[in-house]
Amino acid sequence: MRHLSRNVKLSSLGLTLDLSNFNLKDIITKSKFTIYNQEISPYIVKSIAEENIRKQLANDGNVYSELSWFSERQKYGYLLMRNCFSTTALPPTPCNDEAPDTSLWIEPASTLMALLGVTGHTVSSYLNEMQGRLAHMVMPAKNNEKSWVRSTKSLSPHTEVVNGHWSEMLPDDTQNQIIAPEVFALACLRNPIQAATTIWSLDDILNNLSYSTIEQLMRPEYIANSQSSFDVDSKIENVSVIGDINGRLVIRYSNSKLVGINDAANEALEKLRKHLSDPQYINKVVLQPGDILIINNRIALHGRDNLSGSANYDGNDRWLIRMYGFSHSSWKKLKHLPEKQHVVLA
Repeated sequence: MRHLSRNVKLSSLGLTLDLSNFNLKDIITKSKFTIYNQEISPYIVKSIAEENIRKQLANDGNVYSELSWFSERQKYGYLLMRNCFSTTALPPTPCNDEAPDTSLWIEPASTLMALLGVTGHTVSSYLNEMQGRLAHMVMPAKNNEKSWVRSTKSLSPHTEVVNGHWSEMLPDDTQNQIIAPEVFALACLRNPIQAATTIWSLDDILNNLSYSTIEQLMRPEYIANSQSSFDVDSKIENVSVIGDINGRLVIRYSNSKLVGINDAANEALEKLRKHLSDPQYINKVVLQPGDILIINNRIALHGRDNLSGSANYDGNDRWLIRMYGFSHSSWKKLKHLPEKQHVVLA
């Protein structure tokens, strides 16, 4: 029988860790990186925070093991960490797609980058998405109609950067082709309406779709277009929805950005959509302030509750910070801006 500490809880899809006993809030507050800017020198900020956090987490072998092996084991669709950082001195929630002064949210950002590092990932952003911004502000935005719709609508199941390749499928010289992140992470600063992040499991898909449907989804007969947050439209053609990477099945998916190139391909997509619309396969995670959620972008899909009726733009709206995480081998294949190594030329 497997023995877990009281800080670790398992579910069929994810793993929840309560980090309140590790005093990470105090560790981050006392860390000496406040002279740095997380959007300009994120790897310095990450390095300082990660070193201090690793020392604290090493006090519980179960917690440290689950975190450090999260990527390699590919067992869980998500990793939810409770009570990671303090939210007592936050600025108002922004409402115009622009981040507040970086010094005001460096603690949640550094904790997010550090915990991604502990799980074996390095943060990077795309030059052609939100002008290369590393931390994406996820909150209701009212600066224009497009921003309002994108930031408040319910999000259907999808993987991040659906038009990105799985890095193992590309040679070392990628010719600047887009690589999709292995994981992405969310840090919750506010969630007064208790809006849920919705998560779907690849295992459920494989267990409930017919063999012939899965076989079709594994054929390179699909086109994937870039998500709406990208500044430049791009697509990849002749790709599969489900892939096999070193004996492990993975998935890319978007309800609106992925299309088949023939009737059989689209019929299989429709069967997948029907499965994903079944409430019994929808898992809901409600993030609380101070929580960090890391989602495996290869074996889980995610979405969001509708926020359009709850946005007040009074500084207290739901506010998350989002970042992408890449494995070491994927990060080495990325083509980076010389002056900003965390920004990818794609």
